[in-house]
Amino acid sequence: MRALIYTSNASVNRKHREYQQALCLRHAGEKGYTVLDIVYDVGRDRTEMERVLDRARAGEFDVLVTINLARLGRHYPAVRALVDEFEAAGITLYLCDQPVASASQLQLMAVMAAFDASASMSKRIRAGKAG
Repeated sequence: MRALIYTSNASVNRKHREYQQALCLRHAGEKGYTVLDIVYDVGRDRTEMERVLDRARAGEFDVLVTINLARLGRHYPAVRALVDEFEAAGITLYLCDQPVASASQLQLMAVMAAFDASASMSKRIRAGKAG
């Protein structure tokens, strides 16, 4: 199967980018996927994700490999919309931390990713006020 690897980070962080890429490449290799490209987004605008969606709609790949749903977004509606778009294009999502996931599992994981992001932000805000 033809695969794209998608990685993202809120800020430029070479080590985290390399970690994500290595983990995704390892999982893709274990599954026997042919990796066509590695796509990396920095920040919240997700401009590269738009290109990935265009490529999905064009049928250029079969599987999107990423570490987890949090790489796709932090808010449930946005992640859900992406999952729906990939499903409509016939793209399988392969999540390294959850290699086998049904649509309902993906929905639950998206809700949990949004909750975790909110909790992490609250913790950072509290830490900043305490410091």
